[in-house]
Amino acid sequence: MSLEINPTPGKLKRLDKKRLLTQCGDGRFLEILELQPENKNRMTASDFLNGFRIQEGETFG
Repeated sequence: MSLEINPTPGKLKRLDKKRLLTQCGDGRFLEILELQPENKNRMTASDFLNGFRIQEGETFG
């Protein structure tokens, strides 16, 4: 995965149907294994991707 020149921290990237990444300030990506949407129960990234539609480039936070 290539690094961007001006990365956007929190930018989401769907790697496949089950894997979700978020971009860091240094341009690297971290894989999100579990998350807890506001007012929802904690869930795996796979469950999140099955129930919530995200657009490439959308950000958290």
